[in-house]
Amino acid sequence: MSATRTIALLGALVAALLLVEMALLGVALWRGWALAAESRAFEARLPNAKRTLLVIGDSTAVGTGAELPENSVAGRLSRLVPDVEIINRAEDGARTGELIQQLGAAPGAAYDVILIQSGGNDILRFTGLRRLRAATTRLLRLAQARAGRVVMMSTGDVGAAPAFPTPFDWLYSWRTLRVRELLVELTTHLRIEYVDLYHPGAENPFNANPEKYYATDGLHPSDEGYRLWFEQLTADSSILESLRTSEDSRLE
Repeated sequence: MSATRTIALLGALVAALLLVEMALLGVALWRGWALAAESRAFEARLPNAKRTLLVIGDSTAVGTGAELPENSVAGRLSRLVPDVEIINRAEDGARTGELIQQLGAAPGAAYDVILIQSGGNDILRFTGLRRLRAATTRLLRLAQARAGRVVMMSTGDVGAAPAFPTPFDWLYSWRTLRVRELLVELTTHLRIEYVDLYHPGAENPFNANPEKYYATDGLHPSDEGYRLWFEQLTADSSILESLRTSEDSRLE
């Protein structure tokens, strides 16, 4: 077989493999869209609330992938602080820049806590880092003007999600690190609490048991995945302390 023919065959094989990988990626993304269409952001509207929490963000703030809205991060928070009113303006597919509109559309003038869950779509859709820096800085400053406490959490290693075949997994893992670096820098500079969900390799529990921690689309967290995120949120931030009243403390 000539060298030219061998190169041509190898090229055809690579092209065929790439088509298969792209088809698998398309299926995973379609499943994600289907989950998003069924999702509903958790809210708790209370007439005599003692504290207020505003949630803004992307599908992870909506709770896409959870069986019930109550199993999302916001839903789990409500179980521990049932006297807190939770307003949730998160939308599937939102990038960080779009959270500025979510914040502007929130009904209250001020909140005790604003929880921001964002960054995943900026990774997936390749938002330019300069643009992301400007949008995130503006968002965080606007949030600080509306709340006594602002907490931000982004996402784990997007490239580690089962939805992404090689080489997309490498690309999205690289993007995750770049976006994470930017968010850590900005939240540190602005003195905003940042809950770091990134755990490399074997340290990532999602990698150890993907069927347990990922939803059926292989991208969003499952009920158990959101439980892990919620546990890290409450362990690594002062969100519960900021939402609880003295009465809550006496009941523990």
